[in-house]
Amino acid sequence: RPLAFYAYGIAQCEPHHGLASMHESLHWLTQLGFEIAERQFLCSSIEEV
Repeated sequence: RPLAFYAYGIAQCEPHHGLASMHESLHWLTQLGFEIAERQFLCSSIEEV
């Protein structure tokens, strides 16, 4: 049966590749070929959430 895997984060990464935020780590995962959830938002304040 067809299976899918979606990456939601990195538990431990050595070296950390300069990833300073969750947004950066998800972008890096897509560059490596991993699928992530389609709806991603980068908010600069709690009001935007």
